[in-house]
Amino acid sequence: MEQSKKAQRCCFSGHRSLPAEYENKIRCTLEKVVCHIAGIGYTEFISGGALGFDLLAAEVIIEKKKSIPQLKLIMALPCRDQNMKWSEADKRRYEKVLSCADEIIYVTEKYCTGCMHLRNKFMVENSSMCIAYKTRRNGGTSHTVDYAKEKGLGIINISEVLE
Repeated sequence: MEQSKKAQRCCFSGHRSLPAEYENKIRCTLEKVVCHIAGIGYTEFISGGALGFDLLAAEVIIEKKKSIPQLKLIMALPCRDQNMKWSEADKRRYEKVLSCADEIIYVTEKYCTGCMHLRNKFMVENSSMCIAYKTRRNGGTSHTVDYAKEKGLGIINISEVLE
């Protein structure tokens, strides 16, 4: 990825499990945040494609592209077989998102120890903003948000601004 575009890129990081009772609020808040940052120049959005927040965020970008056509969805995936153990319904949802992506990047070819961490690092290092759904102080999302802070990215935690 070009470094010059880093200033226009935002990555997503969030938990794989979202509370069902808040999913609509999370989606609505995310839509508003995406519209806001698109309005200040962000045009490329990187999703890691995991279940939960990552796929929800990718779907929001796909929907927003209808009204803001300059938006681009980049899927930065840990490996080609990320969805190997997923349910058939989740696999269909994932494939639909991938079919709408503007670009797909595989950090590794096959699943290996650490490939999720490599994917998260790649997303942070190629962005200047991180939109997260982080409610816990441990786990992959927490580590990714901490790394994004360390690298100087702007952070918007959807869980803190739910409307």
